[in-house]
This record gives sequence, structure tokens and C-alpha cells, in this order.
Amino acid sequence: MSKRQQRLDFKGCHFSKIGSEASQHDKKVFDLVKDHKERLRTTISELVLRIDHDHRQLLSNELLTDTIFLLLEGGLATGAVYRSSEPLQHAKEIVATLI
Repeated sequence: MSKRQQRLDFKGCHFSKIGSEASQHDKKVFDLVKDHKERLRTTISELVLRIDHDHRQLLSNELLTDTIFLLLEGGLATGAVYRSSEPLQHAKEIVATLI
């Protein structure tokens, strides 16, 4: 979470909020949101490849990437509802346990 989000009262992911507010016919907006989410997942995937988690074999790299991505998205969405960074912090703790 950015310092700006902390300062302005946690409001979740701006891209998700934009996507939920846009008209279903606004392909340009949805493409922008989708591109952002795909870049985030790609970044997570690249980071997963860098860590040594083979000793656990709990999840493949692909499943670990998806798990982290979905935990992050869920933490952001839930945090926006409660105006709290606590769900996102909890998601980070879960990820730390997995890796």
C-alpha cells in the first residue's frame, strides 16, 4: 500500500473501482483495467520465479502466482469496503507463510 493511500484513507484499487464504474460498452476503459491487472500478475510471476520455494512443493509457480494475485485482489477489494489496510496486511501474512 502506498503512503498516499494511507494518508488519504485506504480506498482499494483505483483500477478496479474505475472498471466497476465504467459503462459495459466502454471497451477502452476495460482494456486499460485488464492491462493493469495483467501487468500486476506478470510482475508477481516474475517475483515467484526468483524465490526458492521448491522445498515445500505446496504449489507450482503458476498456482503460487495465482494465489498471490488473488489474495492481493481480495485484500484490496475487502480493504476498500472497510476502509482499512488490514485485509491487505493479512493477505501479505498469508503469502509470507506460503513462501
